Amino acid sequence: MPISAPDPYAFAFGCSAGHVVSLSDLFDRQTVALRQSFELIIETWEKSIRQMTEGADIADRHGSQDLALRLRRRVAALEARIALFRDTFMKLPPPPELDDLAP
Repeated sequence: MPISAPDPYAFAFGCSAGHVVSLSDLFDRQTVALRQSFELIIETWEKSIRQMTEGADIADRHGSQDLALRLRRRVAALEARIALFRDTFMKLPPPPELDDLAP
């Protein structure tokens, strides 16, 4: 499960036993399934960003600036998280399992 960290751009996972693994450590031990999971997470977040951006535009047009601002803040948070995932994820070489799948 994702946990909060003092650095708003840090992302770590913790378990109920108290173990914490940073995102970069997680990718150091990555598998094909993990890589594909993060690709799906990013895809889902990008869809949410598009929907919230559209919602913010609609809220603006209908005079609900409070709602528009909240949606845009959420968009900014998701964009930062996607950037973190991509920066961490794309800097690492693909795991050997993916090399086997190359044409």
